[in-house]
Amino acid sequence: MNIYHTLFVFFIYAFLGWCLEVAYHALKSGEFVNRGFLNGPLCPIYGVGMFLILQILSGLMDNKILLFFGAILLTTILELVVGWILFKIFNMRWWDYTDMPFNIGGYVCPLFSIYWGIGCIIVIDYINPLVNAFINLIPHSLGKIILIIVTVTFITDGVATVRTILKMNKTLKKVDELGQKIKEASNEIGQGIANTTLKTRENVNEFTKDRKADSDKVKLKLDKLKVERDKLLDKNIFGKERMLRAFPKLEHKNYNNALIEWKNKFSLKSKKENIN
Repeated sequence: MNIYHTLFVFFIYAFLGWCLEVAYHALKSGEFVNRGFLNGPLCPIYGVGMFLILQILSGLMDNKILLFFGAILLTTILELVVGWILFKIFNMRWWDYTDMPFNIGGYVCPLFSIYWGIGCIIVIDYINPLVNAFINLIPHSLGKIILIIVTVTFITDGVATVRTILKMNKTLKKVDELGQKIKEASNEIGQGIANTTLKTRENVNEFTKDRKADSDKVKLKLDKLKVERDKLLDKNIFGKERMLRAFPKLEHKNYNNALIEWKNKFSLKSKKENIN
């Protein structure tokens, strides 16, 4: 496979994979969600997966049993490696199979691996010949122009998506830090109440007056921290809402509590929009 054909195969299957994800989620949730890591209609993991299968398993095309198990092994390794790499780079888990039996770290599970194996056989037998025919129908000069446009768009989308994730991480860090400060302020108020309660009766009036003044200051500080946190949670980050909608099981390694607050706020907003 030359570079021209390889790029077409990658982009076509990345698009078909995106269509599959959208259809699956629509059947599951009853609504359209722009699934995938990128903003555009491409799921790169599908493009990479089919390219690897066509390259590595091409000698097994006539042996459906070996092809089936080879596809299971290859797609499972790919999904495991990609999930692990994304988690290590961005500290976020994009999909989670922990509720599925015999999963490996939540990244892969036997049931979906079997689906991939069956899907690969269907694609190789029925879809790939159509894909090749489609590629061959496109005039070579026109094909080059199409690939240049799609490749530039793909790279731009990738850069924009990474920037979105980095901004989300930065905001989540600030929300988490404010959460810690709010907790400390709440503890300070609680400690003041405890001290007032335990103070001796002889000094209670004077002590209570002093504690009330201190408590009012801490409460004012607490209110300001909560307002600042709410502003961060409402911060408009390009691609954030699509990311939260596309990956409802999104988890963060370091700031998961802050991410949960974000998801809850987004969920409430979505419910209000649906009601209206």
